[in-house]
Amino acid sequence: MTNQELKDLLARFEGSSLSKLKLSTQEFTIEMERAVSAPAAPVLPRRLPQPPNRRAMPSPPPWWAPFTPPPPRSSPPL
Repeated sequence: MTNQELKDLLARFEGSSLSKLKLSTQEFTIEMERAVSAPAAPVLPRRLPQPPNRRAMPSPPPWWAPFTPPPPRSSPPL
């Protein structure tokens, strides 16, 4: 088999719907098989960037704590 015949055979195999091809003669054997592609990875949604005109909330000072009312009294103070 010449190089040109081999190239033609490969082109026909690529253009066909075959997944496997084995050709044997007295002189040689050729086996071709299509690669099985792996399933695609799931596409995760991208986070959109925040618009630049939004103001960031400043963090409170480290000494600040939110006000919490005292617990209710069950008896009058002494």
